[in-house]
Amino acid sequence: TLVLERRLVRPLKRVGEEAQRLADGALDEPIHLLSDDEIGVLEHRLEQTRRSLRNLIAAVEDKNHQLEVDLVERQRAEQAAQTSEARLRNLVQQSPIAIIEVGADMRIHEWNSAAERIFGWSREDALEQTIGIILPNGEIPATTLFPEEDGNGRRKILENQTRSGSLITCQWYNNLVRNAQGQ
Repeated sequence: TLVLERRLVRPLKRVGEEAQRLADGALDEPIHLLSDDEIGVLEHRLEQTRRSLRNLIAAVEDKNHQLEVDLVERQRAEQAAQTSEARLRNLVQQSPIAIIEVGADMRIHEWNSAAERIFGWSREDALEQTIGIILPNGEIPATTLFPEEDGNGRRKILENQTRSGSLITCQWYNNLVRNAQGQ
C-alpha cells in the first residue's frame, strides 16, 4: 500500500491540485512534470492545456483592448460628426439664401429660415409638402428642379409662388446630392 500511495495516490492528488489551480485561473505558473509514466502524460497534457488557456485569454484580452480603442475612436468620430452636422445645420438656418432640400419623391425634406421669409411658408408647414407649393400652379417639371448627373449644379431663373399666391422671380442653383447609399 505504501508503493500504491507513492506511485499512484500522491501523484494523482497532485495532478488534481494542478487541475484545480487551472480551474481557479492560475495560469502563469507552469506545471512541472515529475514522472514519465501515464501520470507524466497527464501532467504534460495539463501543461499544454494551461499554455493554451493562457494564450487564449491573452488573445481575448488583446481583442477586448482593441475593441475598447475602437469604441473610443468611434465615439470621437460620432461626436465630431454630430458637431459638424450641428454647425452645418446652423449655417444653413442662418443663411440669407433660401436653402431647400427636395427628395427624389419631390417632397421637401429641409427648409431654412430664409425660405420661410421668401416664400411665406413656415418650416413646419413646408416639410413633407411637395416642392409644388412654391411653383406656379403647383406644376413640378423634374427638368426644372434637378441638375444633370454630371455633378455640376444648374442655375436657373424661375417664376415662383409665395404662400399668399404672389409670383416672384428667383434665381436657383440646384445641385444633386447623393447619400451613402447612392440615393
